[in-house]
Amino acid sequence: MLSEIRKRKIKRLIDSYDFDGNGYVEKGDFEQLFQRLATNLGLAPGSQEYHKMHGITMAGWDGVKEMADFNHDDKVTYEEYFQAVDAVTANRDIFARLALGITDSSFSMQDTNGDGQISGEESIAYTSSYNMTKADAATAFAHLDRNGDGFITRDEMLENVTDFFLSEDQNSPGNWLMGPF
Repeated sequence: MLSEIRKRKIKRLIDSYDFDGNGYVEKGDFEQLFQRLATNLGLAPGSQEYHKMHGITMAGWDGVKEMADFNHDDKVTYEEYFQAVDAVTANRDIFARLALGITDSSFSMQDTNGDGQISGEESIAYTSSYNMTKADAATAFAHLDRNGDGFITRDEMLENVTDFFLSEDQNSPGNWLMGPF
């Protein structure tokens, strides 16, 4: 069973997707997420990058739906997401594969200049797309940049993703993955 701190983080994750504020996540929320990502990242409609981002974003919805839509109503509630995260994180092998997948996807979407690291500017443009202000995105970046060098590496991202889902430590930098919680 998820602890209260882990539930708070997962609730923040769900809220970051719930663009219409109806208390659950559905396909339309991911379409809105894509539109914000495309705008914030400056992706030109019809471009290869635009189509790639749409595919990645909608694959995210497909993954969430497959993992957590237990009653097959095309909606994922808090309780369904809590149940799914609890099950996935209880199996460390499955979680390790999921965390690596999330890390790879998120990292590639944020590293827009392809230099192998995420700058503050890249991070803020990306994370502010998730129902977060630019100020909160900047604060989150400051926490997620674990060594304070102004960049997030793939290793730092994996550590942040892992801490977000598993850590019970109130002060873990990874708790900020989806902004303030």
